[in-house]
Amino acid sequence: MNINNFNIRLEFELLRCAPKEYQTKWLKLKNQLEWCDITTEDRDNLLNSVINYCKIETNKNLPILKRVEGGLGGDSNIDNKQLRFYHDLTTLNNKFKWPNSSKLSNTIIIDIFNSNNNDEIWTLEELSDLVDSFSKTFSDYMEEEDCIEGKITLTNK
Repeated sequence: MNINNFNIRLEFELLRCAPKEYQTKWLKLKNQLEWCDITTEDRDNLLNSVINYCKIETNKNLPILKRVEGGLGGDSNIDNKQLRFYHDLTTLNNKFKWPNSSKLSNTIIIDIFNSNNNDEIWTLEELSDLVDSFSKTFSDYMEEEDCIEGKITLTNK
């Protein structure tokens, strides 16, 4: 399957049956990642945890992206594949209570980008490994095992 024909995201949600205090903690992390309101050290610690959980060698060797939004992969859009934390405008709508805003989502989204020159392309195996690694890292953050549901979402370009 050629995944170049798709927009790709990794999506993570706290299980809906989670107690209120877990929901509050999760939304705090989600907002920190989406609004880049997290220290570089804390974000790098989170990403290093993800890398440590990876089983595939290419994922274990991913550099931390040097961008304000944070992520993994090389710093060149042209030459390197990347994953970046998503900035969700529906959160902005809810934060400022704009009319007709959608319900606040509890989904942390990570956008996936192949290199512009297609020299570096993500595989489904790598993405699956990253879903598992992010899920474990987020569960560690929540201090609760198996409380995060992660998935790969493909949509046609």
